[in-house]
Amino acid sequence: MRGGLSFGASYTLAHFLTDVGDPNGVGSNPLPQNSFCLSCNYGPAAGDLRHVLVFNHTLELPFGRGRHFLNHGWVSYLVGPWDFAGIWTIHSGDRSTVTDATNVSNSSGGGAQRPNRIGNGNLPANQRTLNHWFDLTAFTQPTTYTYGNSGNGIIAGPGYFSADLTLERHFIVRDRVDIDLRGEAFNAFNRPNFGDPNTTFANAQAGVISSEFAGAGGPRVGQIALKVSF
Repeated sequence: MRGGLSFGASYTLAHFLTDVGDPNGVGSNPLPQNSFCLSCNYGPAAGDLRHVLVFNHTLELPFGRGRHFLNHGWVSYLVGPWDFAGIWTIHSGDRSTVTDATNVSNSSGGGAQRPNRIGNGNLPANQRTLNHWFDLTAFTQPTTYTYGNSGNGIIAGPGYFSADLTLERHFIVRDRVDIDLRGEAFNAFNRPNFGDPNTTFANAQAGVISSEFAGAGGPRVGQIALKVSF
């Protein structure tokens, strides 16, 4: 704590690779289409969040009783003291695998079939929309009785941002009685956090995002709480 401010930040750089489908139950990594080539299924897992940044803070506003300004007399009781706190979370999107609804290889069992990949598949950020998140022209149908070469976790999903903020007012009634009035807003900026696109090749909804990110808190939620300590 310095000057009424305390804060902390953490940043994680990670890379989560797998060849066995979805080991942690996050997202949807299909099982290998060819059990004789596990290396063909090796790639980023659905839960591969490459960059994660979390910032938290508590700021004691500098006016009111016990603070730097306006700290005497009846005015100090009217204007404060107030605390402003928050947790800000930002991370990159998770990963999806493009699959093929048609059993081109004519094989039985195993995981979902894959198309052939002839391009990157990921669009530049300024070209992505909810109705066209990745480049469908980067994939083609494999030749009959062959497996497609499209890899695991090649499509990056939307990033995530949320801020949970708190404004708290302290009332000191007596030496041994405190009253705290707290207002809280979760996802305070009401930002939508979208899920992964439909990645079934040749499907009418391929490339379309129609869900929210798994674990997202949904739209903004506000609440007010009153606490008496004695």
